Amino acid sequence: MKLQSFLPLFFTLTATATMSGNTTTTIQPFNLSAPAGTDIWRKPPTHNAFNASTYPSELPTYGLEKFQRAQLTFALPPSGQLRQYDQAGLLLHLTKPGVPANETKWVKTGIEFYYGKPYVATVGCDTWADWSLVPMPGFKNGTQPGATIEARRERDALGKSLWIYWVMRDEAGKEIEKLPIREVTWFFAEEQGWDVSIAGYVCRPTTEGGEEMLEAEFKEGVEIEVMKSGRPALLHYLPHHRHFLVTCNHSLLTSARPVHLHLSTLPLHPTAPINHVNFPLILQRHLQLAAMGRVKLYCPTNKRAVDDFVIGAYQMPEQVLQGVRLALNIKYAALYTIEAKHVTDPHTLQEDERVLVAASKDETMLPDAPGGYMLYDGEESEDVNPDIEGYGQDWEDLSDREKCLHITSLTRQKPIARNKLRITRPYKSVQADMTTLNDTALTQPQPSASASSGMESLIEARWAIPLDTFLPANMKPPTTKHTTSLKSLSASTLAALVLYSSFTHGQARLAREVLEEAVALRTEEDQGDDKDPVVRTDDVVNAVRMVYERAGVIPAKLTKGKSGRLRERRKGKKRAAGVGT
Repeated sequence: MKLQSFLPLFFTLTATATMSGNTTTTIQPFNLSAPAGTDIWRKPPTHNAFNASTYPSELPTYGLEKFQRAQLTFALPPSGQLRQYDQAGLLLHLTKPGVPANETKWVKTGIEFYYGKPYVATVGCDTWADWSLVPMPGFKNGTQPGATIEARRERDALGKSLWIYWVMRDEAGKEIEKLPIREVTWFFAEEQGWDVSIAGYVCRPTTEGGEEMLEAEFKEGVEIEVMKSGRPALLHYLPHHRHFLVTCNHSLLTSARPVHLHLSTLPLHPTAPINHVNFPLILQRHLQLAAMGRVKLYCPTNKRAVDDFVIGAYQMPEQVLQGVRLALNIKYAALYTIEAKHVTDPHTLQEDERVLVAASKDETMLPDAPGGYMLYDGEESEDVNPDIEGYGQDWEDLSDREKCLHITSLTRQKPIARNKLRITRPYKSVQADMTTLNDTALTQPQPSASASSGMESLIEARWAIPLDTFLPANMKPPTTKHTTSLKSLSASTLAALVLYSSFTHGQARLAREVLEEAVALRTEEDQGDDKDPVVRTDDVVNAVRMVYERAGVIPAKLTKGKSGRLRERRKGKKRAAGVGT
């Protein structure tokens, strides 16, 4: 079931998803000039300027309830020719019979030159004007500042508003993203009786610097989209089927399509009348309810998750992505299915669907990989790259390095299995080695240089990374004047890490995650004042046991129970701090 209809509002859409009930008009490309001393600005107590140059000369005007969107692309002269407050862009002018000219409402949005830099600027004027600026980080001095700006009607669960977007394009001119820069909530508050006039505008407010004209290029003209009607155009009650057939261009719908709405889906009083007068209100209410859906977000980069992210059916994709960025505390967001397929329209997602989120443009999203633990004895050899060393040999005949290459190749060939830890030794042999760790601690508190070097080399052969890279900085002993941090590790801790690597070949990342849990178990549980995160022998032993417990090889004991409570406590702390988990 799609997000648009996950609540019990069952209606059948019987036409295509295009905006077949809308009309799009394009004003041809043009250049527009404005003399010095022109402006659109209203500021208390008395300033009220509205003398900018606009195009066309006779502005296209529509009933406000029909307005859907307007878009234009333009460029100002090179920055060296611009002066303070020079500006151009899109003008939406609201008028109503009986409202004096100096009390009309308007929104202008485009580029304004301010203290030597161009900004994407938006000004909204209901009673008095406000002003917002968005930097243009990619602008280079001496070039022409330009932009594509779109203003469009949108609706969410709270009501209607006008959204302003800065449309980003690549070098070929293809649209790649729409950045939401302003929501004007009052624009559609009183639609009845109001008209909207749409134009490109240019103005040069200052006279300092001479009377030279400011000329802007509107390279693609102005594109205007309006609805043929702002309310249901056809409503038929079909008594034999007890449902209404609505053919409409209602602002709540994304297209002008016939809708079959069964009366049983409406929570009406049995004696409540339903007719052409009250039906639009009923339709509006239930379409609003049906427009909400929830998905589960997961960002592999920072391992944050949001289990109940809400998507409204009337949100633009850019608005959804903005919410995702805020929810996951990232600066960039792109959505993917668990199969790593890019999601361009969030409304195609299913209710409660798990969604992967890329945190950078350069990130290569891999298919979602469920975690898990399993004993491994070379069963997946057919999925390994045949060019690696040791390919085709029996598992027990492979060296540590070859086992590492085997597992690494396997996870590369099968990305969906990359989070499943493959345990490469039976627990009985590992348990026998664990019994010697205490003897090591008693007989050899610190390893010799040669012994330390040998153990570190063995670890690197098994994990394909040095021990210094494997251990996070907070787990390493502090460095003193004459010793490195790793040389401060006890012989038993180093031996425990060697043991840990002996059954986690090629899986340093997964092994590190379990070890971090084991250290956190000791330092974050409310069991004492021991908060030192430097790794200890007992931490590694606990990590070993946790791996085999989770694989179901040995009974789950206190270690696993504490670990689960720890994760819940950490999630609780993050939720209390307002951070996604």
